[in-house]
Amino acid sequence: MGGLSTPWLAPGGDPPSEFDWRSKRIALLTYGTRGDVEPFVALAGRLRGAGADVVLAAPESFRPLAAAHDLELFALPGNPQELARQFVEQAGHSRFRMIRTMTGHVMGIAAEAFKRIGEACRGASCIVHSFLMTSPGHLFASRDRIPEISAQLFPVFSSTRSFSAPTFPDLPLGPGYRWLTHALNSFIYWEGGRLLYARLRRRDRALPAYPSWPFGERGRVRLLYAYSPAVVAAPPDWGPASLVTGYWFLDPPAAWAPPAPLVTFLESGPPPVYVGFGSMQSRRSAQIAREAVRALLKAGLRGVVSVPDGVLDPDGLPASLFRVGDVPHSWLFPRMAAVVHHGGAGTTGAALRAGRPSLIIPLTADQAFWARRVHRLGTSPPPLARARLTADNLAEAIRAAVEDPSIEASAREVGGRIAGEDGAGRAVEEIARVIATR
Repeated sequence: MGGLSTPWLAPGGDPPSEFDWRSKRIALLTYGTRGDVEPFVALAGRLRGAGADVVLAAPESFRPLAAAHDLELFALPGNPQELARQFVEQAGHSRFRMIRTMTGHVMGIAAEAFKRIGEACRGASCIVHSFLMTSPGHLFASRDRIPEISAQLFPVFSSTRSFSAPTFPDLPLGPGYRWLTHALNSFIYWEGGRLLYARLRRRDRALPAYPSWPFGERGRVRLLYAYSPAVVAAPPDWGPASLVTGYWFLDPPAAWAPPAPLVTFLESGPPPVYVGFGSMQSRRSAQIAREAVRALLKAGLRGVVSVPDGVLDPDGLPASLFRVGDVPHSWLFPRMAAVVHHGGAGTTGAALRAGRPSLIIPLTADQAFWARRVHRLGTSPPPLARARLTADNLAEAIRAAVEDPSIEASAREVGGRIAGEDGAGRAVEEIARVIATR
């Protein structure tokens, strides 16, 4: 996809043979923790490599990540790490508590966020918005008649009878129940957003009217799902507006090098087991990390542990464990025997891409969905519920992930399929299609 003109590779329609990116300004809008932002940094890099002018709007805390990849950040207000903590501590797997937690967070930053998002979208040739940016992204795209794309990291806004919506339980109630979970999820998201926006607009009458629902039979907005079809294939009842592109992986900057002590540890023995829970840092995730360390010691396995300061005593770590900070998963995971994690979309994708077995302990949001999916692929033992977690059952599950040859074989097979995909490249093609046809 390099150069200023990109060959048109996507099928369908009557597209031009070349697409010139030089006059195109793409606004990428995302909000959340690192797993929500990294794919957009990867997409920004590919768009810039094609010749486009890219505006990346994301929380201020991700300015160093953007800078490491030579991107400027259009900073949005809010503390996504605090939101993640509240989701784990207060919401868990309850949809109603998730909504309440999200509502309180959004209303605290909404006025400033809408102002900044409007500035980021000004003059854009296309607006690409993530889950939490769907309403404002669609609002400004509708107001200014700008082509738009909804980019999602999990299957949402496209109803199907093939599987339940990610935040609903996978109950054996048939295809009607599964379709209803998606419809209900979309209704709650959009109508809840409408009510919140009405409160905001009463304070600022200059804001545009709330737009109509952008998806479904009457909607015209393209939906790109940034995960692999080897993990969740597009179901047969999705329409042509919904496309599974493959993951948008962000590889380390060219100048990055692994810490020498970590390399020494890895070379000093058999592959260790990774334990980490990404941005889901809370009292509960810290307790799970402590149980995981006990489980590794009980199982007699080496471990690489990613936990915040204060969770483990650095002076008390045995020689079989190594504590890491911010090390790219794309480098680290292929060197692991297995990956114990929370089931975030980004961590799940990185473990699958590496061809390594997973063991998932879902904490909140869509994580239980990915835990079920990875287990059905055969790349992990059954997920463990955090409420029933002990060092004993965790040690047993880790041994299964490391020692079961069928899990190892399935992980390698799925990893090989994902390695052959170019999700970000496919997304760039689809953005070009939308601009050219709209």
